[in-house]
Amino acid sequence: MIAGASRASIRITTYGTRVRTVIHAPINAADVRDLLFRASPNPETSKITPVKYPQALGSYGEAAAIRKKTGDERGMAVSLKNRASVHMAMGRFAEAEPDLGAAKAVYSRMGDRKGTAEIWNEFGTLHEGRGEYAAARKAYQEALRIRRELGDDHQLAQSFDNVGYGFFLEGEYDSAFVYWQQALDLRRKIGDRAGVVLSTQNLGFLETVQGRFPEAMKSFLHALELGREIDFTNALAVSHGNIGLLQQYEGRYGAALTAYGEALKTLETLDDRRGLAEFTIKQAQALTELGRLDEAEAKLQAASVWLRQTGNRERLADQQVALGEIYVLQGQAQAAREAFGRAVEQARASHSRAAILRAEIAKGAARVSLGEAAAALPEIEAALRAADALGDVVLRIRAAEALGEAQLQLGRLRLAEGSVRRALKVAERSGFEAGLYRLQATLGRILEKGGDAGGAALAYRDSSRRIARLREGLPPGQGAAFERVAAVREVESWVAAHPDTAAR
Repeated sequence: MIAGASRASIRITTYGTRVRTVIHAPINAADVRDLLFRASPNPETSKITPVKYPQALGSYGEAAAIRKKTGDERGMAVSLKNRASVHMAMGRFAEAEPDLGAAKAVYSRMGDRKGTAEIWNEFGTLHEGRGEYAAARKAYQEALRIRRELGDDHQLAQSFDNVGYGFFLEGEYDSAFVYWQQALDLRRKIGDRAGVVLSTQNLGFLETVQGRFPEAMKSFLHALELGREIDFTNALAVSHGNIGLLQQYEGRYGAALTAYGEALKTLETLDDRRGLAEFTIKQAQALTELGRLDEAEAKLQAASVWLRQTGNRERLADQQVALGEIYVLQGQAQAAREAFGRAVEQARASHSRAAILRAEIAKGAARVSLGEAAAALPEIEAALRAADALGDVVLRIRAAEALGEAQLQLGRLRLAEGSVRRALKVAERSGFEAGLYRLQATLGRILEKGGDAGGAALAYRDSSRRIARLREGLPPGQGAAFERVAAVREVESWVAAHPDTAAR
């Protein structure tokens, strides 16, 4: 709870890479909010504490039954809505939907526009949790439409935030910024400190996908600092996790794994299954990049439990992508094909443009690795065009890298060089250090095959220097696995075979 929030209870939950605020209206008669927070030692202080969800579910259910019996329809609707909120915090979206539908029917019958707006907002949460992003945005927009007329600044800021996130998930980044900036301005105006943390994180998400890594890091660190000031536990976990992702992109793997560990430790205490699934998958991807395949696969299998419980299609797609990449590296071609097939299917069901592209680009790159460049080429070209249209920098780099590999395999050296140099330019500009050494190695192969020995030597030297830089940031004792990564072995073998050239 937040100090001063005596007229409304505020539930803070983590969904994906962000924390959301859901503001509940004052409750008539018996204060059901106290039932939810009775497990919390200081419910009226500024300390935001975890909730005992099963106990809360029972309490809300009992309250709803009592209020139905006494004819308190409005109170019953509040209790049903709050029980649905707890179900969603637990990742139980199917159980939440009937409660939301029943509460919406009551509010509609009573002509309660504020209550109706809250239910639309909760339906947005439900669809978001399932990965049904277009439906989520529409529900959030309906809540915003009503709240504009009602004039409650806290509720309005929340709707600006949620509609912006809906656009963000669909890849409409300019629209997301417009709504998120409105939310931040309003939260600053009304002194909503927790809301300012959330809005600051939102800007960090946007800066990340746009490849503005230094600005994104500043946003997440600022959000972390603000979150510590008010002991905003959930937001601290999200900030740590996204700082970890940026550090992974920058090739600072030791720091990234530490940050992921901090995020997961907190999310485990909160029993936040969506957050646990997401950051465990990201942690596994970092381990895969370091060559620690067995550990990565174990992490992904552990995430399966939370994924089954939440049913989030985007995260299911990401997990299958990560598994597919491990299978390719292990030489399990059929298992890889099946995993990428599932990844694309789940991503398309989520309707998230970014999730679809992540799956399709990874599938295309895998097909190239499996010797299927000719068949994969049209898919990769289409994915690169879509990534350019979306504006996600990391997806643009990965699509261009996959395209260059396919063109190289097909002997189209000039085209391959152009694709790889394009990826290098974007990676260098954004600071995507994790992928630079691979790109330089690929460029070296292209130039060497084309007869440009000097250019190839320069590319391999640059790759070797970048590998050395990555080694410096590895956790103690973790260098051996990294040395077994195929691209690393390729570069080290070339340098060993050309000692004079490599030393220049």
